[in-house]
Amino acid sequence: MDVKIRAPSSSTCGLGKVLKELETHLLLAERVGLIHLSVSDSPLAACEAVGKMLRSLIRSLQSRKEGRDT
Repeated sequence: MDVKIRAPSSSTCGLGKVLKELETHLLLAERVGLIHLSVSDSPLAACEAVGKMLRSLIRSLQSRKEGRDT
């Protein structure tokens, strides 16, 4: 089975923007007193971890694509 790997689309890259927006909302909610630091720590850590995984996945897919193009 031939699997084609494409460069990340704008929707894939948009996930990073969504994560950053979520982080911003959490920080603002904490700042205005809607949530406490203990409540926002776990989701913020999760956002950071997912962001790292997405960046790694994108780099991996791009390097695979570059390897097939040569």
